[in-house]
Amino acid sequence: MQQPQNNTHENYAEFIEKTIASRYQIKMFIGSGGMGIVFKGFDAKLNRVVAIKVVNLKSFNEGKKQRLINEAHAIAQLNHTYIIQVYDIVEEEGRGYIVMQYVDGLNFEELLKSNTFTWKQIATIVKNIALAMFYAHKKGLVHRDIKTSNILISAKENRCYLMDFGLVANIQNDTRLTPEGAIIGTPDFMSPEQAQGQGIDNRSDIYSLGVVMYEALTKKRCVNASNSFAAIMQIVQEHPEKPREINSEIPEMLEEICLKAMKKNREERYQTAMDMVKHLEGFLLQQKKESEEGLEAHEIQEKKTQIIDLSKTKKNKALSRNKNTGRIRKSKKYARKHRKSQSQYAGIWIVIICLFIIILIISNLT
Repeated sequence: MQQPQNNTHENYAEFIEKTIASRYQIKMFIGSGGMGIVFKGFDAKLNRVVAIKVVNLKSFNEGKKQRLINEAHAIAQLNHTYIIQVYDIVEEEGRGYIVMQYVDGLNFEELLKSNTFTWKQIATIVKNIALAMFYAHKKGLVHRDIKTSNILISAKENRCYLMDFGLVANIQNDTRLTPEGAIIGTPDFMSPEQAQGQGIDNRSDIYSLGVVMYEALTKKRCVNASNSFAAIMQIVQEHPEKPREINSEIPEMLEEICLKAMKKNREERYQTAMDMVKHLEGFLLQQKKESEEGLEAHEIQEKKTQIIDLSKTKKNKALSRNKNTGRIRKSKKYARKHRKSQSQYAGIWIVIICLFIIILIISNLT
């Protein structure tokens, strides 16, 4: 989340240690979004950490106020692993407080600036957000503001979350809160039909997720314009540079998935988020297979090395055995020679002793 600008309507410092609805205690500033300031808080009743979005309702016109209510009610009915959960909605003293699930993490936009994600990690993040989108779409809800800064990554849980349904639209019950032809959303991530103020459906979110994927793969925005009008013209009229032309190491399959999601004609895109999920799962399965094959090849090479080492060991044992046999033979030869020498010395001593005895006998006779 971005730091609040100097012209922020609310001074966030005044909220610290404030208690809302006699249970929600505001503890510290987290960041600011498009429709309010977000704090870390504590729910004294349920004894849990929460996030609290504060919005100054006095500064909102009726359309914006209704959109805020839509956001809260839309997310409150969503219960999904990859969607930030809304717990409560409180209105006090002209301000709206949306109490939500607290996740300790950073948004995808910030992480992409300072971190290198593997292709597998990117595919997994996009797949999980697509699953969250598919769930919301089945409920009849279109997010309308899918972008990298609205994807929260929790390092602790190793999980991503889709957040900020501030521009959500119910396609089953369109209340027409915005005038016909009005453009709502973040220009860089808009679909062509959204940029032109046309009617939108779930395929508009799919286009925006394709743009998120493009940025994750290339580290570049596919829209490069100095103002919103130029960005809209670029979205409608120009095709982005292909990801592999920017980085040839990007897997072809990921490029194909990304570009299909970003087709100008919505009929040529993935028709549901689940279709996109299946292709991403196909890529991840291929990665797993290649990894297993690589591991198997490594194990085979290790076994070959062990066989070679074993043969060397056998050879060494044979040499050692030959050496030992040679030593034994030498020892036996030495023993035979030694015994022969001892016999010779014994014979000489016997002759000497006999001569000595004969001399003594002759001396006595004389």
